[in-house]
Amino acid sequence: MRYGSDDRPPVATMWLAALQLCSITTVFIIYPLVLLRETGVPPATGAAIIALSFLMLGIATVVQVSVPFGPGILVPVTFTPAYLVPAIAAVKLGGLPLAFGMMVFAGVVEILLSIGFGCGRPAPGGPRASPGLRKSRHHRAVSRWRARA
Repeated sequence: MRYGSDDRPPVATMWLAALQLCSITTVFIIYPLVLLRETGVPPATGAAIIALSFLMLGIATVVQVSVPFGPGILVPVTFTPAYLVPAIAAVKLGGLPLAFGMMVFAGVVEILLSIGFGCGRPAPGGPRASPGLRKSRHHRAVSRWRARA
């Protein structure tokens, strides 16, 4: 079953999707834990960093759904192993501030690339778009945003 961005699935379906999203996100907690283990931070600091990391995952998911940067559908934002080895190297060279700065810079570059290439946005009315997605608020917002640029 597929839902468009303007569709309202049943409450049970939304709760199951939320549970699935939390399960997926929890599995990928291993990557920040490995990074924190390499830094040797105290457990209290590590717990605070993990809590802020989960908060940022939630904010990133809401932003990706809400603004023209994302596809306008619920796509879980998770931790990724892509930055793990460079982050460990950055921690050994300059500590956590260098690793965090590197990841923020990489995130900004990804945002700019996604805007430039239009990645992740289904074509309005395209062959794979569901009926609810064809004239969704997201596509109207993207059209207005592109017209201003």
